Amino acid sequence: MTKTETAQRNPGLAAIVAVPVVIGALWFSGAATATSWALRNGYFSTTNPLLALPGANPRGAGPTVLTVAALAAIAIGIVAAVMIGIRMAAPVQHDPDDRRPVPSVAAPVLAATALTGGVLILALIPFIPDLIAAAIGVIAAYGVADLLTEKLRERRERARYLNEIEWALYPYLGYDELPRRRLVAITEWDEEVEGQPEKPKTILLAYRGRREELKPELSRRLDDAVGSHYTLSYATTDQLITASLASVNTESPTVRGLREQIASTELFASGATVTDVQYSESGDIRQFTVHHQIGAKLSGTDRLRSIARKISDLLPGRWRATRCDHLAGTAVFELRPELPTKVYPPVQAPVSTVEQACATYDHAAIPLAVDEEGTVIEWNLKVNPHMLLMGPTGTGKTATIHNAIVQAARLGVRIFIIDFKGGEFTSYRTYPNVVAVLTEPHEAIALVNTIYKEMQQRYNLYKRNRRALSTKEPFMIVFDEYTEFQEAIKTFYANTKEKGAPRDCPTLRQFSSLLRLGRTSRFHCVAALQRADADFLKGEAKDNFTQRLSLGKLSTQAAMMIHNDANAGRTVPIGVRGRGTALNRAGWPTEVQAFYVPDPSDPADEDEKQIVDELRPPVALYERGIVMPPETDPTTQPEGFGTYQNLPLLKAADYPHFDPHAAGYAPPGWLDFQDRGVESIFGNAPGGPRPASAAELAESYVDLDVESRRVDVSELEVGDYLCHPETGDWAILDEEPSPGEDPDTTVLILRDAFSGEREETEVASDATIEVKDLAETHLAAV
Repeated sequence: MTKTETAQRNPGLAAIVAVPVVIGALWFSGAATATSWALRNGYFSTTNPLLALPGANPRGAGPTVLTVAALAAIAIGIVAAVMIGIRMAAPVQHDPDDRRPVPSVAAPVLAATALTGGVLILALIPFIPDLIAAAIGVIAAYGVADLLTEKLRERRERARYLNEIEWALYPYLGYDELPRRRLVAITEWDEEVEGQPEKPKTILLAYRGRREELKPELSRRLDDAVGSHYTLSYATTDQLITASLASVNTESPTVRGLREQIASTELFASGATVTDVQYSESGDIRQFTVHHQIGAKLSGTDRLRSIARKISDLLPGRWRATRCDHLAGTAVFELRPELPTKVYPPVQAPVSTVEQACATYDHAAIPLAVDEEGTVIEWNLKVNPHMLLMGPTGTGKTATIHNAIVQAARLGVRIFIIDFKGGEFTSYRTYPNVVAVLTEPHEAIALVNTIYKEMQQRYNLYKRNRRALSTKEPFMIVFDEYTEFQEAIKTFYANTKEKGAPRDCPTLRQFSSLLRLGRTSRFHCVAALQRADADFLKGEAKDNFTQRLSLGKLSTQAAMMIHNDANAGRTVPIGVRGRGTALNRAGWPTEVQAFYVPDPSDPADEDEKQIVDELRPPVALYERGIVMPPETDPTTQPEGFGTYQNLPLLKAADYPHFDPHAAGYAPPGWLDFQDRGVESIFGNAPGGPRPASAAELAESYVDLDVESRRVDVSELEVGDYLCHPETGDWAILDEEPSPGEDPDTTVLILRDAFSGEREETEVASDATIEVKDLAETHLAAV
C-alpha cells in the first residue's frame, strides 16, 4: 500500500503528520523574525528555555515551559475536536442494530477545556507574569469543563431517553425494524416540578403507512415509555403525530388500560383519547372525558348508552354518558349517583289571582321528580299538555298524583278529579282550585260534555284572534285510573244508549278531541294507569300523552310501549316507592325519584304536615262545583244517555242541597244511605287501606305458582329476577354479566329487590342460575 493510499484511508493520521511538517517549514523560513517577536512578548527565553530551537536567533533561545504547555493543550484540543468530527461523519460500522449512538462526554470536554486553557494562557503571557497567566488559564479551563460536563451529560441522558422511546414505539408506528432516520423528536421539555423529573412536553412522531393501520395501543405504549399521559393529534397532510403532555403524574394501570380500551373498535375506535380523569376521595375514577372522531356514527343512535354499559363492565359501578358534543367529538362519562328514597317537592311561589294564572301560563311547569344529577324533571304544561303516569299498586303512584294536583293548584289551574274508586281523592273536594271530585260515570259524562263545549268556544275565539285565550284560565282533569274510566263509560253508554245513537260513545269521542286540541285551548289531562295497555298506548292516544313517567321496574314490553326503549326502567328496584323512569334533558329515559306529597287530609307525621301546609294554595281562585244529580238511579232506572250528558255543572254555593259538604245537603232519594245490616259496623280508616310493604310489593311481582327455571350464566339478561348463588336471596340482575379475574368465572352485578342496593358476586362461567319470571304487572291483561 502506498503512502497516498494510507493517507486516504486514515485522514486523522494524515492530519497529525501534516501539521508538524507545515509548522517546521514556516519556522525555518522566518526563524529570526519569529524569535525576535517571541522574545519581546515573553513566549521565548534565552536564560532558561525548555529547549533550544534550531535556527533561533540569538542562538540558544527557545520557548518557555508555559508556552510549550499552552501549545500542547491547544494541540490536544485540536486533535480531540478532529476525532469528534471524524466520528460524527463516519457511518456506524459495527452492530447493525446500533443505529442510535449517544453523544460522547469526555472528548468534547477535553477539546473545549484544552483549547480554552491553552488559548487563554497564550493570550495573557505578554501582559502578566507567567504564574498568574497559568493560574487564570487553569481556572478558566476548569470552569468550562465543569459547565460543559453538566450540559453534555444532560444531552447524553436525553439522547438515551429518546432512544428508549424510539425502541418502544417503532413497532406501533408502522415499522418492522428501527430505521436509521429518527422517528421521534422532542421539541419542548416540561420544567421540573416539586421533585418530579422533567418530561418531554411536546413529542413529534413520524409513522409509516396509513393512519387507520396504526395499532390502537400506540397511545398506551407512549404513556408507558415516557411515564406520563399524552394526547395525540394527527397532521392532516404529513405522516406526523404531535403528542402533548397532559399530566406529569404517572398513571395507574387501570387508567392506562381504560385508555387502550377506549381506542378499541368496540368503543370509540382508533385515535380516541381520554383526558380530564377525576378521582373520588377513595382514589377511584369517577369521571373522564373522551375525545373521539366518530361523531357522525354516534349522532342519532343509542350507541353511547351501549358504550356506557361496556364501560360499566370495565370499571366499578354504573356509568353514563353526559355532555356529549358530536361535532366537537367529546363525551363525558361519569359514575351514576345513587338516588334518595324519598324527596319532597320544591315549594314554588303560588299565583294569587286568576289574571296572574293566565299571564304566567306560558311558563307554568309542575316539578315531577329528580334525576341522578339532582336535576328537577318538570312537566311544562304548554309544551306537553298531557301526562301519562303508570305504576302498579304500591309504587308511589298516588303520592305522585297528589304532587301533580297540589302543584297545579298553586299555578292557578282549574282542576277536576275523576275517582271512580271514591276513596283516594275525595278529600280534595274542599281543596283550593279543585272544582269537583267526581266518583260516578254519569258525573264524568256530564263534566266531559261541559268542558268540551268550553273548549269549542275557546277554539272558535282562537280562530278569530290568536291572543283571545291569553285571558283564559287553564283546565285539568285528573284520572286516578284512566282505563277504568274508559271501561266504565263504555259500559254506561251500552246501558243507556238510545235507539239510533252512534255506535261509539260520544263522551270518549269528545274526550279524544279534548286531548287533540288541549294545547291550544289550555286543557290538560293526567291519566294514571296501573299497567301498560296496548290498546291505549298506540296511535293517537299515545302521541297525545307526551309527558310520561313510569314507576317501578318495567318489563321489556312495557318499556317499549311507554318509552320506546326496551332498556328503559329494566333495573329500577321494585321495593323503592316513587322510583321510576322519565326522560331527562337529553331526551334519554333515566332513573328518577318522584316527588312525594302525602294525602293533604292525612299526613303521617309533623314533617308531612309541614309540607302539606306549605304546598296548600293560600287562596281559592275558583268556586267549587257539583254535577246536578239525576232524578233516578242510573243503575236501576237508567234514562237516555243524552239526559246524563246534558246534566249541568252547578256552583256548589248556589245549590247546597246537592253539596255533600254543605249543612243543608238533601240529595235525591236514590242517593240516600241504605242500611247494610250487620255490615254497618265496618268502616274505612282515614287514608284507606294500609299501603303494601316493600316485601309485599316485591312479592306481588312474583308468580309463586310458577316454578323457577335454570338458566346458563351466559344466557342471563339484564332485569332477570334470580336467586343469589351464595345467599339464596332473590335479586335483580342490574348489568350484563362480565368476565371475572379468573378466566373460568363470571361477575354478576345484582340489585336488592327491596332496597335497591347493589352487590357484586362471582360465579363459575359454566354454572346455571335459578331464575323466576316476574308477573307482567305493568301490562294490561290480554
